[in-house]
Amino acid sequence: FSPNIQAGIEHRFDKHNSVLLTGGVSFDLDYGHNCCSNPNGVRVKADYIRYFMVRKKCSFFTGTELFYNGYNNNVKGTFWDSLITGTYTDYYKVHKVMYGLNLKIGFHCRFHKHLTFDFYTGLGLKHRTVTETDRDHPTDKMERAVDFSLWRASQRTGDNTTLSLPLNLTIGYIFR
Repeated sequence: FSPNIQAGIEHRFDKHNSVLLTGGVSFDLDYGHNCCSNPNGVRVKADYIRYFMVRKKCSFFTGTELFYNGYNNNVKGTFWDSLITGTYTDYYKVHKVMYGLNLKIGFHCRFHKHLTFDFYTGLGLKHRTVTETDRDHPTDKMERAVDFSLWRASQRTGDNTTLSLPLNLTIGYIFR
């Protein structure tokens, strides 16, 4: 779960086809664990969208989405000491890079002249690289996984490719 603020530009070739380019900044929520400070990131994506059942206010759409996300965060974690029985607190940095491709389906509604609402879900593949730096003892095991994402299991260090299950809600403003 990564809330973000984005700006984008959509070019409609005709009533049914468009290309959308977006970029923005991401931030993560602490979820009450006091685990994180200075979370920051970037998100860039390019979409091809095919609208169907086009109506005056709402339309359904399908599309493809290429995306890149990069996150950095300062994290506090509790680790088991490898030399003595006990735990200690360590402050370190987590860097996460994700990129992938999604197929999506959703709907787009326009309210008044300038306000839009989009909702979509989809399925795709993403590749993720997660690294940690500035750990006191990198080989010690974490007592409880504390990271800057709601899905703790997805934050293990290393490279992996996995399913991407996007769920997106967008409220937009049209400037023209």
